[in-house]
Amino acid sequence: MLNCDLDDLKRLMSLVMGSVPIGIVVIDRELRLQYINDRQARLNGFGVSENLGRYIGDIVPSLAAAAMPKIQFVLDSGVPLMKQELVVKNPSDDGLFAHRLISYFPWRGSCDSVIGLVMTIQDVAVDSFQKELLEESQQRLLKVLDNLFSFVGVLELDGTLTDANLAPLQAAGLRMEDVRGQKVWETYWWSYDAAAREQLKDAVARCRNGEVVRYDLQVRMINDSRLWIDFMIAPLKDQHGQITHLIPSATDISQRHASQVALQQSEERYRSIIESSDDAIITKSLDSIITEWNSAK
Repeated sequence: MLNCDLDDLKRLMSLVMGSVPIGIVVIDRELRLQYINDRQARLNGFGVSENLGRYIGDIVPSLAAAAMPKIQFVLDSGVPLMKQELVVKNPSDDGLFAHRLISYFPWRGSCDSVIGLVMTIQDVAVDSFQKELLEESQQRLLKVLDNLFSFVGVLELDGTLTDANLAPLQAAGLRMEDVRGQKVWETYWWSYDAAAREQLKDAVARCRNGEVVRYDLQVRMINDSRLWIDFMIAPLKDQHGQITHLIPSATDISQRHASQVALQQSEERYRSIIESSDDAIITKSLDSIITEWNSAK
């Protein structure tokens, strides 16, 4: 399963990236390199084949150590982290430091479990021409990966929203500047209902104390419509174990919720028919154990 998934991922990277100035790294859950593009391999000081199969800690110890809390967060939660700043010592050991902007995406296998992660690594200190190419290619990649997630955001510890991905903004008809700097429970998605706001406030407080909180709820979308989501908020810790940010995420469960409602309504109709019957009706299991009966005599 891993090889098949990896081949699919390589094809995606080739189609999206081409020869643009962004490093791409794919690692498995054991932190071994499964894929790396030419650019990142050169920055690491090895050829592509020399990188593959090795632990990232053996190749770029400073980057691996600094990024490990975020790598572990994405592996554990399945929630991506976009455009995280990192300052590390150059792999060339020239005494200089490199300023990197890294995005971490969960790599999911055929059964939807997280089997590794994809990292995009860009050098902040590039010339204007490279920067233009970088922005174009980064946006192209993010456009593909961004749509894999219904919602991903970044909160300060007090619940202030500092960033969100494109999908929830478009679904609500919003721009980032419409919500950035607001307490998340005061944003458009939750502002329709006082109970939803209080529930989110409580979730933020619990997450700030180290708890991962998850529940289903409705949020408001464009034209005052409603969308059922599976919502989760998890703490993001630094390399010292201190919580630095809170990461809310969600997936669209409208279809699942509609199916559950339809099933419940069907069961209620069934019970209503059974109870209103003048005939005695008994339901048995395959073991001939009576499981239900109506009130008819």
